Amino acid sequence: MLNTPAVDGSFAGPDDGTGARHGAGGDAKLFFNAIPSAILTLLPDAEFTISAANDEYLKQTGTVREQSVGRSFFDLFPGRSEAQGRDSLEDIRSSLSAVIETRSPQQVDTQPYRMCQAGRLETRYWRVKNAPVLGSDGSLLCVVHQIEDLTESFQSHQQVEARLDRMRTLEDELREREQAVAKERAELERERRSFSQLLARSESWRLGEEKFRLISNTLSQHVWTARADGTVDFHTQQFAEFAGVPRDAGLGDLWANFIHPDDVEGTKLAWSRSVSTGEPYERTFRLRHHTGTYRWTLTRAVALKDDDQTIFKWVGCTTDIHEQVLAQQELRDAHRRKDEFLAMLAHELRNPLAPIGAGAEILLRESGDESRVLRVSEMISRQVKHVTGLIDELLEVSRVTTGRVSLDEQTVDMKRVVRDSTEQVRPLMDMRQHRWRLACRRNRFAFGATPIDWCRC
Repeated sequence: MLNTPAVDGSFAGPDDGTGARHGAGGDAKLFFNAIPSAILTLLPDAEFTISAANDEYLKQTGTVREQSVGRSFFDLFPGRSEAQGRDSLEDIRSSLSAVIETRSPQQVDTQPYRMCQAGRLETRYWRVKNAPVLGSDGSLLCVVHQIEDLTESFQSHQQVEARLDRMRTLEDELREREQAVAKERAELERERRSFSQLLARSESWRLGEEKFRLISNTLSQHVWTARADGTVDFHTQQFAEFAGVPRDAGLGDLWANFIHPDDVEGTKLAWSRSVSTGEPYERTFRLRHHTGTYRWTLTRAVALKDDDQTIFKWVGCTTDIHEQVLAQQELRDAHRRKDEFLAMLAHELRNPLAPIGAGAEILLRESGDESRVLRVSEMISRQVKHVTGLIDELLEVSRVTTGRVSLDEQTVDMKRVVRDSTEQVRPLMDMRQHRWRLACRRNRFAFGATPIDWCRC
């Protein structure tokens, strides 16, 4: 029979079949302790009692033989894995049970266990092998429990995995960065092409602008340009001569200083609105001449846009319309004077017609009274002359439109003026049954005037 370990950690000698043991128990113990692998022997009881432990096992586990042999394996190692959240020795218990049941070796590949080493707590990783020791009759004598320290290998493997994870992360980051770089390159390429196109347009615009400035200086109008924000950056020689500023003087936002104070606010407001909306600009305002006087001008401007409909320039033209404005004002004044004259004339034509009509009725009724007929005829004659004078004024069209009135000054008797005036209003007063009395002094009161104009009063 094979030697079997005793519970005290020693080995019994060969069994001769009678139960007596002989021979080299001490040699077996030396042999057992000399094995370089960490080994325990466990009794196949319910507690898996430790029957022997070699020196290498005690060294690796940091245990003492006297405190280990004779105790239950699971009392000696009661640890719990926090990572797995279960009994850390559950796999070992299952493995030992399988050995007893199947009488075949079992293995646990990686078994973590927290243990105290050199005064500090650390986690060690073991590979556990459990194998049955059978007697000659096939009975299970004990279970050999062997551990192999895989801590360094496991940690190296973890480091390799961590590095692989890091490499995979770096690869993902590198891939993302490559994609970002490719995107940035594509964007840079688009910007480069856009810049090249802009540069080409700028060069074309520069050449065109030189031609534009050359041509604009030959025009009589004041041609100017402004940036997209509305700041004036160019004006022709004509404006410099008009305003009395140097040819190369930059106006910027100072152009408003040349506008009449009454026109500044509205002009600036209209310009700001056009700059904001891109709508064409048109405004009439007074601009200060180098002599200090203000002249009426008409200013128009349009926005220049690129392919994206973005404004990059304003081009404007200012025209001196002072004489035209004055002519229009004179025309309006002439129309006003004509309307006033025609209104007055209509009124004056109606006044003498009333006494003429009344006189005609009297003549029809009083044809036998020669003295009365004579007075009425004289009155009609005077009113007809008055109407004739008014018609003569109406026919002088130039005098009406220009407002020039020719005076036919005569020596006029005030009594005559009063008499002629009352003749015109008497029919109206009689119709309204007004009572009135005219009293004139005997002495003559004469003065120089136009009889027709005095009757208008």
